[in-house]
Amino acid sequence: MSGGEGLEDLAGDLYETLTEILEPGAKIDVLLGHSLGALVALKLCVEHEGLVKRLVLEDPPGSESTDFEEVSDGIKEGVAHAREAPEALEREQLSENPSWSREDAAQSILNMRQCDAEPVAAMFRSGLHYDLSDLAGSVQVPTLLVLGSEERGSVLPEPERTAVAGALHRGAVEAFEAGHGVHRDDFEGYTRLLDRWLNRPF
Repeated sequence: MSGGEGLEDLAGDLYETLTEILEPGAKIDVLLGHSLGALVALKLCVEHEGLVKRLVLEDPPGSESTDFEEVSDGIKEGVAHAREAPEALEREQLSENPSWSREDAAQSILNMRQCDAEPVAAMFRSGLHYDLSDLAGSVQVPTLLVLGSEERGSVLPEPERTAVAGALHRGAVEAFEAGHGVHRDDFEGYTRLLDRWLNRPF
């Protein structure tokens, strides 16, 4: 990663990876993406229509409401903190997120320690240009939009969250009393929701 990548590049990398592991003509039953991963999953579905059967988007960042300069600075600061004082950061994360397990915090810190912060931060600062409602409206497959609450730190606030939800053609929307990482903040509720949705007839 050089830092100048955009969603098209990330979706292209994902497509190359998937075509290496899929049989010719095979489709992906379910593609799930969280945060930036949700944007990449959306872009992949737009660029390669018919490849994915169902899509799950967990708290994608709003294109109108996200301060990408702030995100970029936060990435660099978080990576530096994880490398310099991992034990202190683990205590902070567990204090701020009481529903997290110690394994959740340890994995989060490991991810940050392994992150190449400068190019990732540069991508957020200058390479992400998208319209989330437009992306959502371009996808035809059944889509589950999972959101945290604004009070707990969801990165898709109103009025954009209502606009994105309304843009989905075959969408279902579920909001949790959770933060940006719904899968960590309410793992049991999250997995129950996925089980119900995936077992619905489409």
